[in-house]
Parts: sequence; structure tokens; C-alpha cells
Amino acid sequence: MKLFPHRALNEDHVEWGEWRVVTSDSSEVLQDHLKGWDYQQDLNLQVECQLNVTAACQQLQVDAEELVFLATVDCASTSQRFLGSVSPTSAARLRQVESDYEGWERWSGAAGEYYLGFWEEGGTWAVTDAADVVLEESPTRDNALEVLMGIDSGSSESWQTLTCQVAIPRETVAKSLDMSVQFIVTPRLSAEHAPGARVLIGPGKRTHLEGDGARFPTEPVSFNAMKWAPALWKVKFSFDSPDDSFSGAVRLFVNVDHAGASSLLDPQAPGGEVTRAFLRQDIVRVVLSTLAREARGSGSNLVPRERGDADDSVLGVANALAQQWLKLDVDEAVHLLERSPEDFDTRLQAAALDVGKKVFA
Repeated sequence: MKLFPHRALNEDHVEWGEWRVVTSDSSEVLQDHLKGWDYQQDLNLQVECQLNVTAACQQLQVDAEELVFLATVDCASTSQRFLGSVSPTSAARLRQVESDYEGWERWSGAAGEYYLGFWEEGGTWAVTDAADVVLEESPTRDNALEVLMGIDSGSSESWQTLTCQVAIPRETVAKSLDMSVQFIVTPRLSAEHAPGARVLIGPGKRTHLEGDGARFPTEPVSFNAMKWAPALWKVKFSFDSPDDSFSGAVRLFVNVDHAGASSLLDPQAPGGEVTRAFLRQDIVRVVLSTLAREARGSGSNLVPRERGDADDSVLGVANALAQQWLKLDVDEAVHLLERSPEDFDTRLQAAALDVGKKVFA
């Protein structure tokens, strides 16, 4: 249970919905692995919840527009955060205006002003209107307050569906996303809640981004603008665990300032087959050398788990590449790289024009 130093929202007033992936013509539940993701496509996520607006506002003593449903998407690998928020529409809410008005509590509601207090003449707690007409008598203050809530709004419940949209631009995320939902308040006059104070935290979710297999995650950039050396391409490969998604861990940057850029960006460009072949060789070398360095630093085991032919983890893909290019398992390939880099490079060059075309087409 999360404790706050201020009035919090009761979980009974909220029903959390699922995260969804939204396109122009479909909406699907967001799974733990997002299949078909493309680094160069925009991603639109949506999450809903059901909120008892009247009960929530009465409990927190805020107006509906001061209560905010906030959705957050974090991408640790790119240090990016994306937000979406929505507030409920106005709902009837009672709030105490004065705690001691000539011995009575003065309340303001949707239907007017009321007074609540102990009615000595009747020996009970009473609710009156602004004209001092007794509307109801009750044995206790709590009962009187419940009666007042019913009189003012006709019901203590007013459920609304709140839909929060989070837009994620292309080329801003990789590897995995962490989603969270919460309610915060942005009160105008409340002395109890600071602006942005959290009043309820909902369930979190993590999704791993998976490439669609038909397109290697490629980003055309100006190396001059990035102040990089004027190479034709640059491969970046990083991961937290060998079990991470391979397609989310690797990125290929192509230098648009280079004369050979079109041979990589356009598969139909003439004369590009040799360039693409040695690009594939470089990718394999970066993958295996990075995996070797990370394993050496962490002491990880480089024996892939039995996951079948569809193992798209870092270790699984690295093992498939080692077998395809070097006819070795990944642990054997890493051992060859560390023991004899020259032999490793020679075997890669020999295979460069013969394998890997479908993997990195």
C-alpha cells in the first residue's frame, strides 16, 4: 500500500483499463511484446479507466477539473518520457465552506447551500437549507452527511470513462517501454494538496519492442551534423540482458552526407550489393564483439536457452548469426574472436557475399 502525506483517492472509486495500440482503423490490446514495430513509424498508445467522479471529488475535496488522469510512457534506452492526461467533466460535489457558522457547518453543493449540525431542539443531527428549513434529521453526523450528499446530487455515484492518449514520435524509442498511470490533483485553492500531488498510483506495464523482421531498424542521419567521423554507416548495439529483444537493441545509422548512402537506403540501387554485404559483416562483428564484452564483464553464460526457431532475444539471434556466418555456436564464435581476431575477420569476409542477405535485407 502506498502512503501519501495528504488525502488520497480510494481505489474503490477507480477501475483501471488496459493499454492499447491505436491506429487509424484499429485498436488492439498492448501485449508484453509489440510485434511488427518499426523504428521509423509513429506509435500511438491509449489507456482508459472508469472513475466515480462524484465520490472522488467529494473524498479529495477538489473540483472535477482539478483531478487529472495522467499516463506516462518511459523509454530507458533513449532517456525519453511521453505523457498524456485528461480530466473528468464537472460533477456535483459537496464541499465544506465553514466548519463553525453559528455552531453549524456550512456546506456548498450543486443545488445550493446547506447547514449541518446538532439540533438541540430535536436532540438529533439535522440538515437544513439556506432558509433554515429542516430537510432531514439523523442520529449521527455521519448519517446526516450521507443524507446531505443524497439530497444535493440525488446519487453518490457518477461514473465516467476517461481515455488518455500518448503519442510517441518515430525514431524516439527502442528496446522496451514502461507504462504507468496515476491520478494527480492540480488544486487552485487547496492548502492540503500541492500542485501535481499524486493521490493514487495504478498498475504498471512493460512492453518489449519487436521489429517485423522485414526491415532492419535504419536511421538516415547527417554525420556532419552529429559530429561523427564521415563513415558510410554506424552500428549501435546495447542491451541490459542477453534475454532482451534483439530488434530493440540494435540501430543502424546511415550517413546521408556520404555518396554511397543510396546504395544502402535503396535496395534497388545499382552496385549496392557489395556494400550491403560488408555492412552485414560489420553488423555481425559488432553484435558478437559487444556480446563478448558484456558477457566478460558480467560473467553471463553464452549458451542460448531452448526456445525453438523463433528465439528473437539478443543471445538467440547472436547464436543464429554465428551459426549462419561462421558455422559455430555463439560461445565458440566469441572464443574465436577473443583468441584470434584475424581468423575471425577472415572467416567473416569469406562469408560476407554468401550469407545474411535475407536477415538484413
